[in-house]
Amino acid sequence: MKEEIEKEEATAELLGQYEPEATGTINLKNERAYAEKHYKNYNKGYPEFGNDCTNFVSQILAEGGRREVYPMHLPSYTTDSKYWYMKKRPDNSWGWSKSWTVVSDLYAHLVRTQKGYSSTSKSSIISNAKSGDVIQFKKPGADRYSHTMWIYEKQSSNLLLSGHDNDYLKRSFNAITGYAKYRIIKM
Repeated sequence: MKEEIEKEEATAELLGQYEPEATGTINLKNERAYAEKHYKNYNKGYPEFGNDCTNFVSQILAEGGRREVYPMHLPSYTTDSKYWYMKKRPDNSWGWSKSWTVVSDLYAHLVRTQKGYSSTSKSSIISNAKSGDVIQFKKPGADRYSHTMWIYEKQSSNLLLSGHDNDYLKRSFNAITGYAKYRIIKM
């Protein structure tokens, strides 16, 4: 199982090395405004999940202009990482993709069109990141990355991160402990 997961994530990282396709114009100002408004006050226009970190980052990306990708016939849930959406269905129930809410699946979706970068070094992550990128965290000995945040602001030697689970608007990356590896998705 561990080898399968590592192979899947390595393949996704390799896919991230190709030139990105058009995925909509991203507006950092709109993303920041959304994070500021909803990092503590959850948006009632979206369903709320336990372990809401990836859902919140997906909302930021969508509200900033990243185009949702959904199938013609909207199922209640899809596991295919080529899709990324959270949408009301004709019966008024929610339909969503696993990539909207699950750390590894968001990564697999985003690196289809964006570049990824991973490192165990915080300084290396900081030097390769920019405001508006997505960052994910992996604990020591874990098979998978387990947390997603959004880079609100890049400083010369730190990143300020927005996220849910523990609700933050500008959490210092340097103050976060308990993780062994990090990866960013260049937005």
